[in-house]
Amino acid sequence: MFRSCALGDFVVSLPLLRSLDDPLVVARGEHLELARAAGLLRPDQSVDADGPGVHPLYGERPDPRRQAPELGRRLARGEDSLLVAGRGPGGERLAANLRDLGARSVRRVDPRPPPGVHAADHLHAAADSDSAPAVPRMTLDPGRGRRLLKNAGVSEPELAVALHPGAGSPAKRWPVERWGELCGRLGRPVALVEGPADAEPVRAFPPGRAAGVLRDLPLVDLGCALSACSALLGHDSGVAHLAAALGTPVLALFGPSDPLRWAPRGPEVRVLRSEDPAGLDALRVEEVETAARGLLRSAAGR
Repeated sequence: MFRSCALGDFVVSLPLLRSLDDPLVVARGEHLELARAAGLLRPDQSVDADGPGVHPLYGERPDPRRQAPELGRRLARGEDSLLVAGRGPGGERLAANLRDLGARSVRRVDPRPPPGVHAADHLHAAADSDSAPAVPRMTLDPGRGRRLLKNAGVSEPELAVALHPGAGSPAKRWPVERWGELCGRLGRPVALVEGPADAEPVRAFPPGRAAGVLRDLPLVDLGCALSACSALLGHDSGVAHLAAALGTPVLALFGPSDPLRWAPRGPEVRVLRSEDPAGLDALRVEEVETAARGLLRSAAGR
């Protein structure tokens, strides 16, 4: 299976991955490390999409000797290939090369689900599986996560709420000052999540409202920390998908994107969507507080 994508897209691919018999997954290295740490893949079932043994497959007449060894062995055996990729010249070239190198068949799946179909169900159907809904699941070490939270300054990690104020675009973000007001009202220790693209909202977060910052952690460490938190508050983002897959209760605020297709899936996920033309700016602190408190009460009663 070839799947080089963002974090949330990889997480919604997990039901598909689980349904494949002894797969070889070509994906971003940090996503493969996450899947291996969760026991979803063995080392011999993963190949880094950015590694030297994969790049030649996108060129003309690739030399079989330059392939990643395990990928070469699989192709030599005539195994099937599944490409989760949109239409484009790079994907077309890759598909043609895989056929030339021995793949018995090459199936392509558009990663974008049709209207009204969740992305996880759409991808899961590529394995000819009719079970729905497809729910991503993974397990990491919450004990390691509690240690990471304490190292970040969160003295009571068992009560901590993780807050991810970032998202893929400004239109997907609730105003950071309202997140700060909400955290003051909840009265819980807050661990801010800061990834590579989140410096701006974290820097703007009201001083004194967060106990610590989980800054630029490797995905496995971030996943461990999220699994130790009582909840995650955030947006339509890969971090929300990761937390939900780990079983952490999630409140995700949605603006322009469609939660029917892209909402995180897990045992306790709530989505609050603004359909106002003003987008997420229209959501009041009181609305989000009500939803967050309801989530925390429900999670405490499980």
